[in-house]
Amino acid sequence: MSQEQPPAEDGHRLAGPLAVFSAKGELVGAVVAGVLLAAGWVGAAVGEPELRGLVWGSLAIGMVYGGRAAITSLRARAFDIDVLMVVGAGLAAYLNAPAEGALLLFLFTLAGALEDLAMARTRHAVEALHSLMPTAASRQTQSGEWEAVAPELLGAGDVVRVLPGESIPADAGITDGRSAVDQATLTGESFPRVVGVGDEVYAGTINVGSAFLARVVRPAAQSSLQRVLNLVLEAQQQREPVQRILDRLSQPYALTVMALSVLTLTVWWLGFGEPLLGDGEGGKVGALYTAITLLIVMSPCAVIIATPTATLAAISRGARAGVLFKGGQAIERLAGLRAVALDKTGTLTVGRPVVSEVAPIGWSNEGDLLAVAAGLEQESTHPIAAAIREEAQRRGIEPEPTASRTSFAPGAGVSGVFRGSEARLGTYEHAEPLIPVCYRAQVRQEMLEAQSRGDIAVVLAWNQMAGVVVMSDRVRPGAPGLVDGLHAMGIKPIVMLTGDNRATARTVAERLGIDRWEAQMLPEDKVSAVKALHAELR
Repeated sequence: MSQEQPPAEDGHRLAGPLAVFSAKGELVGAVVAGVLLAAGWVGAAVGEPELRGLVWGSLAIGMVYGGRAAITSLRARAFDIDVLMVVGAGLAAYLNAPAEGALLLFLFTLAGALEDLAMARTRHAVEALHSLMPTAASRQTQSGEWEAVAPELLGAGDVVRVLPGESIPADAGITDGRSAVDQATLTGESFPRVVGVGDEVYAGTINVGSAFLARVVRPAAQSSLQRVLNLVLEAQQQREPVQRILDRLSQPYALTVMALSVLTLTVWWLGFGEPLLGDGEGGKVGALYTAITLLIVMSPCAVIIATPTATLAAISRGARAGVLFKGGQAIERLAGLRAVALDKTGTLTVGRPVVSEVAPIGWSNEGDLLAVAAGLEQESTHPIAAAIREEAQRRGIEPEPTASRTSFAPGAGVSGVFRGSEARLGTYEHAEPLIPVCYRAQVRQEMLEAQSRGDIAVVLAWNQMAGVVVMSDRVRPGAPGLVDGLHAMGIKPIVMLTGDNRATARTVAERLGIDRWEAQMLPEDKVSAVKALHAELR
């Protein structure tokens, strides 16, 4: 059996392995209790009294979970609904009515398990963010040597070295070197960002180019990634309005019901002269039985189970459709939706570059151009390289044999030698020395047109030939229908918030009919924009 997990603040268990008090374990317990209760009822109905013992088994299982929650509340000096239901079930058993108590605790246990499972879904997002946090850093000492330290020990002003493929340990400004950084985990940009001296890079992003040195500007606790994690934690802790009302009224309600039950006992016993325990004469069931009945009837198990059940059903249905909710509060607010703010990369677009156009300026055909380009990019892990290789494969084009003396220029491109002639693929400036003068104006025109649409264009020059390969992040097939559907429902404005560049954002927004858009945003900028939109619609 796995180690028991600590109770959450409300006394419930967090989801985890199939231990007795995990969410899954509690759900199994609730199901078993429900089966035993149903079997006991069926046995009584068909005249099999020996099956009545199954009802007591159901009650015992419910008492295990309900009693644990009640003890947690009492230790916190709180008399809440958890305590109320356990008291009601115990008194029902005392009066030889175990079925009523078992039903009460079955609903209570099932509600607790469903709520914990719903919370577990939001916790997965936090765990995913934790996995992105850097785990190591290389810091320069006062003597100029390099030492391995934990990112948490970095302070503002420390100089760090980031090697190719490493995660950037803290928000920092580059002091030496030039590289490309994959910021998809933070901003959602589909293309790596070219950075050089003076540019700021962010914790948790990946260096996909060359090594560089950077000076830390903020400690790890204040990094951009940590701020994103804090925002998700804040969203996770938000509860549905109905649930917050129940939490706030839990103790007053439980005390009120207990007081009413005691008052009923007193009035029926001393005021109306009913026997305390009942004597079976004249249908008198007793004042205590009446008071306990009132206590059980007023236990809000139906309301308690309704909220987590509806939340879990909505979260599960959304997950099957590819929509992830941070919690029930977001689901409940959908009913009053008046505007929508959407990310671009991976939401409205596919999220990775694909070749959309090949301009073989000076080449006999597109296939020859792609064969050389794919050969140059054979050993690169850059998204642009992957897009070129995939396009060549899609067209059935075999890459030229791997170029000799291949070299990579961070933020510029790749160079190599094919059949005794140098080839260059990358930015215009990188390839310009090999582009014939007569082709340069046409190459620049092709690149300007692509960039004006927000696409990425790279130049290939080799053996007195030049060509342009254009890549774009394709719009998802259902995105236009989504925007039109939201507009038809009267939801407006639809706002796109993206970390990508302005040209790309403008192109996607115009293509989809987005009402408003903002580009080159960090996660905290998006949060501020959403808050501003909320204030605007009040």
